[in-house]
Amino acid sequence: MEVASPIPKKKARIEIIPLIDIMFFLLASFMMVSLSQTTMKGMKVNLPTGSSGQT
Repeated sequence: MEVASPIPKKKARIEIIPLIDIMFFLLASFMMVSLSQTTMKGMKVNLPTGSSGQT
């Protein structure tokens, strides 16, 4: 004998809009991190010049 529930059963479903938002955020953050890594390679450094000393 099955007891009737006062709450109707709904089938669980995956919402697509929040999934798209998360994927867009991950893509944008990956692009920002990768762009910041490439600009760090172009950093200019003032190196000391070599000179010969007298002994």
